[in-house]
Amino acid sequence: MKYLSLLAICLNAFFLTAQDFTYEPSKAYTMEGPMSGSSDVKITINNNTSDTLKAFEWGMISSDMPQNWYDVAICDNLNCYYDVDTGSTFVMGDVAPGSSFYFKVTFGPNNTDGLGTLSLRYFDANNPKGGIADTLTFGFDTWGVGLNEFFNESIELFPNPVSDILNIGLNEYDDASVSIYNFIGQTIWKNQFSGQERIKVNCTDFAKGTYFIKIETKSGVITRKIIKK
Repeated sequence: MKYLSLLAICLNAFFLTAQDFTYEPSKAYTMEGPMSGSSDVKITINNNTSDTLKAFEWGMISSDMPQNWYDVAICDNLNCYYDVDTGSTFVMGDVAPGSSFYFKVTFGPNNTDGLGTLSLRYFDANNPKGGIADTLTFGFDTWGVGLNEFFNESIELFPNPVSDILNIGLNEYDDASVSIYNFIGQTIWKNQFSGQERIKVNCTDFAKGTYFIKIETKSGVITRKIIKK
């Protein structure tokens, strides 16, 4: 299974409130399911103000993408860009009152598992330290079609959402490496287990939110989404 915690857009808000913008489908969007060919995920931002938002630009902050994924591109209202370098900036232009702009990430998973992150920043070029501000996160929880289907179904995670102890049932797969990542791909917990059919992970100190747990055994690798409540 692969998870791409794929796009964080970070800004600082000064003169606009949260009600000035609405998001479709939401600020944090996760795609889940089996996938073999090319796909994309898109977040649209609606300008609910009575003002034209001028001189919008965006730039790459960081990228950590699986090497076997192909045709990874970042698209805005005007163009799609491939092989974007950290520090590069691109012009989106003006956004009229009542209209919208968007970011879309396209990629080819090549029917394989993988983890990846990609961060961007969009800003008012005339006021880069102020002006428009918000954070968007694109996420992927996908796996190759027909890969490790029995293994995927044999792993148990409960309860989910979890408040304290997360139980992992490995069934016959008793040797495992277990890692937990936050929504932007940072490892927050990792451990090795041998000879255990059931594993307990203490999540009490985790902040509330969405995490991804990666389980590796001799029979395969899966990634599942968990919620800390």
